[in-house]
Formats: sequence, C-alpha cells, structure tokens
Amino acid sequence: MPPRRRRRTTTAKSNKKTKTITPPNAESTHDDAEARYGNKRRLYVGDETLKYRRPEDSLVEPFNAADRDSSNAPIHRMPPEVLKIIFEFSLARRYRYGAEEDYYDNWMYYHYNDSSSNTGTVIPWMYPVTDPFHFITISAVCRYWRIIALDTPALWNNVAPANVGPHGPRSRSDHKKFASAALTYLQRAGQRPVNLVVDRSGQAIDIEELLGILGPQISSRLREIHCHYLPKRRPINAIFDFPAPSLESLHLGHDVCVLSAFRGETYAQRKPLFNGVTPRLRYLSLAHLEDVVPKLHAPSLTHLHLHLCSLTFTKSTWVTRDLASDLLKDLPELTDLSLSMIQFYSGDRPTHPEVHFGKLRRFTLHGMKDPNYIRRVMNYLAIPSDTSILFRDCKPLTPELVIGSQGLKDYLDRRPWTRASISSQPVAGRPVSHVSVIGTDDHVGVAFDWAREHSSSEYRLRLPIPLSGAHECWIMEPADTPAALSVGELHVIFRSMAGLRTLVVCPWNAHTVVDALSDEAGPAPGVCPNLTELRVIAKNPSSIPANTLNALAALKRSRVLERVVVCYPSGPHPGAEDPERGFCLPIEVEYVHLEDPAEMELPSVCKTEAHVFWPKWQNHADVIFGE
Repeated sequence: MPPRRRRRTTTAKSNKKTKTITPPNAESTHDDAEARYGNKRRLYVGDETLKYRRPEDSLVEPFNAADRDSSNAPIHRMPPEVLKIIFEFSLARRYRYGAEEDYYDNWMYYHYNDSSSNTGTVIPWMYPVTDPFHFITISAVCRYWRIIALDTPALWNNVAPANVGPHGPRSRSDHKKFASAALTYLQRAGQRPVNLVVDRSGQAIDIEELLGILGPQISSRLREIHCHYLPKRRPINAIFDFPAPSLESLHLGHDVCVLSAFRGETYAQRKPLFNGVTPRLRYLSLAHLEDVVPKLHAPSLTHLHLHLCSLTFTKSTWVTRDLASDLLKDLPELTDLSLSMIQFYSGDRPTHPEVHFGKLRRFTLHGMKDPNYIRRVMNYLAIPSDTSILFRDCKPLTPELVIGSQGLKDYLDRRPWTRASISSQPVAGRPVSHVSVIGTDDHVGVAFDWAREHSSSEYRLRLPIPLSGAHECWIMEPADTPAALSVGELHVIFRSMAGLRTLVVCPWNAHTVVDALSDEAGPAPGVCPNLTELRVIAKNPSSIPANTLNALAALKRSRVLERVVVCYPSGPHPGAEDPERGFCLPIEVEYVHLEDPAEMELPSVCKTEAHVFWPKWQNHADVIFGE
C-alpha cells in the first residue's frame, strides 16, 4: 500500500500591514525595544524591595502583559491634543507640598519634634516636580498613550531623586539604576530646560553624583534647582562646579554638617558657584547656612530670600560670619528682598545705611523676634521710599523701637498714607495687646504689628504712621474677640484722621464704632469731620441686631452722612419688612449686593508678583470674611 500523501494546508495571509510608529522625540532603539518586549530588565521600586521591571511600569501597579491591550477602549480614541492637555494639567497640579504648607516648619517638626518653630517661614520654593517614575503609568497604558506621552517634552523636564525604600538606598547599584532611569527620563525632554529637586533625606542618589552622571548636556539646561539635602562635609562650590547658563531659580539649604566653603575664606576669596556662569539667575533662596553663605555671580538676580543664615554688619577678627554688605552690594537688579529669622552678631550696632538699593520694590522681614535686630536692619539698609515693606511674624513695633531706628522712622514719616486697615484679630501665642496695621497709598504699602499701650487699665493705640491724609479706613475684627478695640482707642485713631471720608466696619463692632464717632450731644467734635460714607460688611445682613441698625440710622441723621450701607456677598436682599425680625428696617440704611469680595485696595506692587511662591500680602477682610 503506497504511503498516504500529506494533505497540503493553506494559511490565509493577512492583507494588513503592521506599521511601527516612533515618536518624533523618542529614543528610536531604546524605546522601540521596551515597547515590544515587556520582560526587558528595568527598574521597579516597591515599598520594601527593589525589583527589575520596565521603567514605564507603575511604582504601585505590577506589570501584566494581558492587561495592556486597550486599543478598543473609548479612552484610546481620544484626540492627541486633548490627552496632551490632560497630561500637562496633571503635572502642573502635582506639587511636593501644598501652597499653604510651610516647608521649613514641617522639616523642623518631623526632624526635631519642635512645634515651637511654626512661624510661617516664607518661600518654600515649590514648583511642579516628579521622580523618574511619575509618568510611568501613562506611557505604559497602551502604545497610543505612549506615543503621545513621549511626544510631549513638558512631561519629562522635572526630576527628583526618589526614595527606594523607608531606609534609603540599599546598595551602590541602586544609585546607578536610579541614575540610568533619571537620565532616560530627562533625555525625553528634548532640548527643553529641566528642573532638579532634592528635598528629602535618604535619596536614591546624592545630588553631586547625579550631576556627574547627567553630564554637561543636561546640566547646561538646568533651569531650576531646589536642593535642601546636600552631601555631608562637602563644600558647596565643589558640588556645583560647572557652568549653568540657563539657571533661573536656585534654592540651597542643608541638613547638618555641610560646609558652604572652606573655613578661613572670606566672601571675596571664595570661588563662585557654577564657575561664576549664571547670567539668567533671577530667584535665589538660601536656608540654614549658619556658617557662611555661598558666593554667586548673579548680575540679573531680582529676588533674594535668606532664611536662618548668619550675617554680620561690621567686620571683626573674632567673628567669622560674612558681611551682609558683601552679599548685597553686587545685586544691582534686586527688586525683592526677604530676610527670614536672620541671625546677626550681637555686637553690631549700625547707625547709618551701608547698603543702598536702586530698584528694590518689595522688602520682607520675617520672624524677627528681637527688636534690636529690626532696629539694626532698618538702620543698615537704605530702603527707598517707593519700596513696600512687609513685617511678617515679627516683634510688634513700639514707639521706642521706631524712635530708635532712624531708617524706620524716616520711611514711615515720608509717605502720604491714604488708606489704613486695622485688625485686632488675636493670634495663637501673642498677647491681645497687639494689632495688625496695613497702610497704603496709590503706589506703596506697609504692613506690621503694633503694640497697644496699656495705661489706667485700658489700652491706648497711637499708630506710628501719619494718618491725617487717610481718606479710607477699615476696622476689621472677628466676632467675640477679647482683643476688640475700645471706644477710647477708636477715638484716638479717628481724631488723627482729619481727611477720612469712607469708614468700613464689621457688624459686631459697628455699634462700638458709632459710639466712637458720636457723644451724647451728637457728633463727637473734631472726630472725622469729613466723613461721608459708613459701610458695614456682613455675610448675613439679616443677622444685624435692630439696635445696631437704629444706631447707624441715627448716626446718618446726626452727621448728615451721604450713605450708610450694609454690603453683603450673597443671600437674599432684606425686605423692607421682615416678619421674623418683628421690626421695620430703617430707611436710612441701604443694602448693596457685592459682586466682588470686599477688601481694601492694595497697590499693584503688593499684589502683583511674578513668582507664585513669594510672600503674599493679605487683606484683613480676607482673614475675617474669607472662606
């Protein structure tokens, strides 16, 4: 029997052609390979262990090839332009800390359990940051998402060394693995500027080693550096020993045992950071540099923030601190200066200005609890008259302090303050004898705490700024505060405001204000003779007591005011008759619905700032009535 011939089978050939798509800015060989092979060795970081996985795999979700086929999902058909917007929006909203949090206070609390340091330190220097695995999930969902993600350079230009476990890196190889992932990550940014953040202890790699691995191709494109943890016992100028022509923002701080420079060097003798090549540097923040401050050549610097740095006003053979003038005199373009909890040598007693600023527009003193420091700083720095000053969490000013500081006295006296806001809102840790004061004109503002004088069992309030030209005054106090201004204090304030035309108060202190503006026989003589309008800001106008409304109506009749207005942000308009009240509303009182929040107008210099995290001014009305 002849052998049976094998039946010939045919296989239908597919007419579909498979096309390999390569993103325009992707690494053609590396990315194509990792897109095709899911088992290629890559870094995967878990809570306790270090495993090899794809670098596009999530830190939390394990890789599963069977789950990667999402080509038929509706999200796969979303237009690329929409996906790019979503990706970039998610990055823009991802901050290491919330805007309301205080970076250094949290650092002190978690490291030393020191809650007393909660003083509201300014400038945490925050911006969107990611570690190399932040957008891993996005690029691993499907090939379509991956193409779009790799074709969006803005997703890959922020990097922060990630922790590889609760106790930091476990081996030398961990450093290399992270550096390789970070290098690939930043290369996907194309030629865009990149940002580097080192803000946690136990990083996968220290910044000096990471900068060496990234090389000049990426270090020359660094735009922002936020580095709060530096290698121990290494001079800062040895770490940043490379040119940074694109650097715009720099924050440097340290944990412990970090040398800013070799001891014995003066500021003039030090080698500048980045080899002196930082032509674009505009924002500089230095923190916890209690030995010496690093030297920089920054001809374009506009914003300088110093926190917990030690300086001296006069040179001494036994004091190793840097001269403040050495740091400040070479900054001709400086417009914003913030000094936070600066430590000065106790023997310094400057009596005349040593540092002059030509373009300074905003000056902040923060956390100065020693009145002598405030006096010396204001004597040492020649603050231009068109500069706004914010005293934030400082020792309240006193008549003795102002008189003893000629620079401060001259500044407060030479401006024609036209608006004033006064608040007696109590703050935790402060006695009720302090009030917050904001004085402004059309161009400049000043904000400070003022100490109330205590005499004959009463507080007296005599403000250090001239108020005779003020035409608008806000008296903002929280309800039921033990620090409420008395009739006598308001009487003193109002007598100094001969030009006052508009007065704004709260519902709960309106009756006290009316008493200060009048006496038993009618209007108090010499108290605000030009007053024409009285406003009451109320969240719920229906809650204003009848006796307060009647007092407001009587004040309008006795003083012949043009308007007495109750302003409310929301809710129904109170009717002429309210059955629940049981009385008729006075016809002398107007009710006006507010379209915008009620607040005293601040000069543009106090509310317009390019850097989103620079110290912000806040109206007293925002504190009282804000959500």
